[in-house]
Amino acid sequence: MTHTAEMVREVVDIAASLDEVFDALTDPRELAVWLGDETPDITDGWTPEPNAGSSWKSPAIAPNGVRGHVEGEYLVVARPHRIETTWRASWEGDAPSRVRYDLEPVEVDGVLGTRVTVTHTMVAAAHARTAGRVDWRAPLGRLALLLNARVTL
Repeated sequence: MTHTAEMVREVVDIAASLDEVFDALTDPRELAVWLGDETPDITDGWTPEPNAGSSWKSPAIAPNGVRGHVEGEYLVVARPHRIETTWRASWEGDAPSRVRYDLEPVEVDGVLGTRVTVTHTMVAAAHARTAGRVDWRAPLGRLALLLNARVTL
């Protein structure tokens, strides 16, 4: 059986270094905050440093405002330029998908910053269950705010 993949891509420029952005994408507390949980309770599911094959889990707020979670396994960890992970969000019925973060240096308001390109790929069946609710604009906006930056979507 062949599955067609559906893809969502968002780009944001953040006035923060590659390392700062990379850390915010992989640190359990920072990840939970930009995924929408203002008071994260991180107790398990994390290794000290992200490595290919290690698992992660984070509390998060669904696009409709309901508390939930996101979890996955790191597939690629190439500090500070790329992270690729599986992605299973409770509001997507824990349907498996992949998220890739590509980080590249870019000038943002006269300072060296980071362009973050998020590519979220899921099989068509999983995309149908999300009913078009996959939207990275709000989380990326929170990521930029977390890093005290100006966002350009």
